[in-house]
Amino acid sequence: MEGVTKIVLYLIPIAFLVLAFWFYYSPEQGFDKLKTVVKGIQDYVPEISGFGDKINATPVDIPPEHKQAVNSLTDSINLMLKSPNQNCFHQYNGVQELGEYGTSLIFEHSEGKTTLLVYSGADSRQLITDLTTDFEDMIPCVIAGSSAITKNFDQRFLNDKTESSNYFNPVEKITIAYNLEGLNENRIDYGNGFKDFEGQFWLFTPDNKQICFFPTIDGDANCDGSSPDGLDDDCFQYSDEEGINYQVINKQLIEC
Repeated sequence: MEGVTKIVLYLIPIAFLVLAFWFYYSPEQGFDKLKTVVKGIQDYVPEISGFGDKINATPVDIPPEHKQAVNSLTDSINLMLKSPNQNCFHQYNGVQELGEYGTSLIFEHSEGKTTLLVYSGADSRQLITDLTTDFEDMIPCVIAGSSAITKNFDQRFLNDKTESSNYFNPVEKITIAYNLEGLNENRIDYGNGFKDFEGQFWLFTPDNKQICFFPTIDGDANCDGSSPDGLDDDCFQYSDEEGINYQVINKQLIEC
């Protein structure tokens, strides 16, 4: 589409130059031809009006299950922002497998708020405006970014239960999308490329302001944190007694 657009933009001035000569030597015929060409341009240009990064094309929608997942995520974040509990966890329905529909979720932090933008369509470039949501005072974060962060989180909440700081990582942008690198599945990008996202059913907030997501690494049958890319995905297995699921159910971790 972009290539066709550029060709048309090059041809338009050439066409008018030809018409200028025609009009000069045959004014009556030239005027009629000019009207015909202008009408043709008006009919064609709206079909190629996708300039810049986003396409203004025929409106598209997303599958109902994706819309339900976005609404569930939005409700969960609002609940956590208003929760009386801090350093708390919340389980939600997760983001359904986005597949190849082009659906992607982008959290962008700017000017004291975070905006959720949902895209779909060709190359995930069509904004679904009715799902755009502003979260006042929210800062997106991840339990990842350095070995110190994941280790401190592990020690404070999962295994040792010792006091520690620097256990979450505030970021400016988070993207959740269907990614084809390695296994074809939902993955998360917080600025360092797409990472595994087996922790997508859980959120964490240290202070009812920062809302954290859980990138993961492949497990080794033990829940632990030591990788900069995220927690061991075993931390999200119901059977692991050190894991988040087990500890929230058994009141060993605080629920928002």
